[in-house]
Amino acid sequence: MAVGGKMSKYWREIRGAINQVLNDEGIKIVNFAYKGNKANSQDDWHKVRNPLRALFTAFVFEILRKTPPCKFKNGIYRLFGVKIGRGVSIAYNVLPDPLFPELLAIEDNVMIGSDCELATHEFLSQSFSLGRTVIKRNAMISGYTIIRRGSTIGENAITGALCFVSGDVEENTFVGGIPAPVQTASEIVFDEVM
Repeated sequence: MAVGGKMSKYWREIRGAINQVLNDEGIKIVNFAYKGNKANSQDDWHKVRNPLRALFTAFVFEILRKTPPCKFKNGIYRLFGVKIGRGVSIAYNVLPDPLFPELLAIEDNVMIGSDCELATHEFLSQSFSLGRTVIKRNAMISGYTIIRRGSTIGENAITGALCFVSGDVEENTFVGGIPAPVQTASEIVFDEVM
């Protein structure tokens, strides 16, 4: 921000572009070159989102992290803009992105294991980006998975535990590892549970 609390032209344009992303569901990922005067874009996070709103959201999301899967928890996330379908189960310590929660969509019957991170933004040294993160119907996100901003997890897809998803996952597939490569059906063995 400039002297006297006025926002520079650059940041006004960035805020305008962010509003466009938030209002246009057809935009999946937007990358911004960082032209601020700090060492990296993360130091200027407060210029892309109202700091009080972001801190309040982070505070509430931190409480929800310790809440077991339930309709109440999903309802509170919806109040903050996360799109959540029916039958969604979000385990302990899952962190939906508190800076841009309205860019996260979780469709019906999704199960998310503990300690996952669902990102919708990314700050880098010379740039930052926003992306719609979508988890499609009946997907299962195993524990300790990080989903990068702008990723779509396909319908009936499964992520293995401890994986990093940095792009789209096709429907009916399994991914695992860091980064999470797609595994072919011949590589996956599911034991029948009786």
